[in-house]
Amino acid sequence: MASAWSGSPTARWLDRVPAARLYRPAGPDGPFSCLHPLVRRFSVVACAEVCDPSPFWHGPVHGGWDHGEERDVPQFVAAVLHGRLVPRTAITALGTRYDGWAAPEDVTAADEYAASTRTTPPAPA
Repeated sequence: MASAWSGSPTARWLDRVPAARLYRPAGPDGPFSCLHPLVRRFSVVACAEVCDPSPFWHGPVHGGWDHGEERDVPQFVAAVLHGRLVPRTAITALGTRYDGWAAPEDVTAADEYAASTRTTPPAPA
């Protein structure tokens, strides 16, 4: 697990490796105590709850990642070491991209949702 100071313009690797961005301490000798929002949750919501009226082209549910939560550094490290948080990954044309951290069950739910919404191309006739 890597870390970077807040606002570091040279931290281009943050989305290439599992990383946690820290807030700068308040004073020069202060501890790094909080992380930038990076822990996300996946949720599935019925379309009717978020769309009024529900457009005919929408599916019955919407799935997505909620905005990140801040964490204290000791809590975050403990959660990673105990497997309660894992890095979220996405496969892009440029390779694997890391996008924050999530509970393993949220990563599984997101993968299952993505698989259920993929359409398979019709078989050749």
